[in-house]
Amino acid sequence: TVITVSVRAKIQNIEKKLPKTVASIGPLQASGTGSDEQVAGRNALKNAAREVAKSLVNQLNAKGLN
Repeated sequence: TVITVSVRAKIQNIEKKLPKTVASIGPLQASGTGSDEQVAGRNALKNAAREVAKSLVNQLNAKGLN
């Protein structure tokens, strides 16, 4: 079974009155395979989370906010 998920993520700085978006990504699609729908869904979310995390960390590093 193959399942595809779509993920969006946004990191905001809320120190001031109006929030400011510091980094964002999406929609990013990732797929996962498994023996049934539940396993495939979990694998798809895991793959998407890994890619989103890498992208957001790269954006934060590029801005010197690590």
